[in-house]
Amino acid sequence: MPNKNDLSIIMYYSIILPSKLIITKLINQIAYYYRLFDSFSITNILWSLEKLNIKPNDYIMKCLLVSIKNDIDNFTFDNIMITVNVLLKFKITIDKYIIIALQKRFTDNYYIVNSNKLMNILRIFVNLNITIDYNIYFLIISIIKKEYQEFNYYHISNILLDLIKLNII
Repeated sequence: MPNKNDLSIIMYYSIILPSKLIITKLINQIAYYYRLFDSFSITNILWSLEKLNIKPNDYIMKCLLVSIKNDIDNFTFDNIMITVNVLLKFKITIDKYIIIALQKRFTDNYYIVNSNKLMNILRIFVNLNITIDYNIYFLIISIIKKEYQEFNYYHISNILLDLIKLNII
């Protein structure tokens, strides 16, 4: 039986060599190890499931959400963005603690946000219908001022649409 780290690595590599039997066994192992997963393992598992286009059943999703809640403080900005994007793709309700963690990681890491990450975070805010507070509003504006030279037409159009949807402009 693989340990929790082996499981996340095997899930990651199962994208390269997918086998229905292996994937089914690995998904079933999530229920056994979910209390031990760290943020890296959770992100790898969710990312792998997304790439394999496999939505886990409700019980496995509940296990993964418990894992996220248990280790939410250790998620990096990138990990939480990947996690939230996958949960949105699977149409999973995103709990308030995940939204708060996402906003906190954005606030703490705004200086590393480039045009692509800004576009992704704005899309998440729109999809979650998050009301932007003034602190996040000013961070978004400062990122736009810092990164505007890196924007291409795709960034500009999507960012403008999202800013309008968020009632920022």
